[in-house]
Amino acid sequence: RKMCTIPNLEHRLRALMFARQFSELARDLRSCFEVVENACDEVLSSNDLRNILKHALYCGNVLNEGTIRGDANGFALESLLLFANVKTTTNKNTD
Repeated sequence: RKMCTIPNLEHRLRALMFARQFSELARDLRSCFEVVENACDEVLSSNDLRNILKHALYCGNVLNEGTIRGDANGFALESLLLFANVKTTTNKNTD
């Protein structure tokens, strides 16, 4: 029997190849997830990061005092990028 007459041969071969590689792929993914999980644990348990974020919230509230954005309970992490635009009292960037 000729191989070209087998229905859906390409799909069957791809499925067979995937099945043979699945264990290795799953092991690699598990390793990546462990790295992400460890990083999350570090972030959640970091007192230094908690302190930095607390001070960033305080600074943001001071800078936005008297506006609708003042007295915030939290902020989006993207907002941290805005601190690069903060000027000193001599009108120089803080970088």
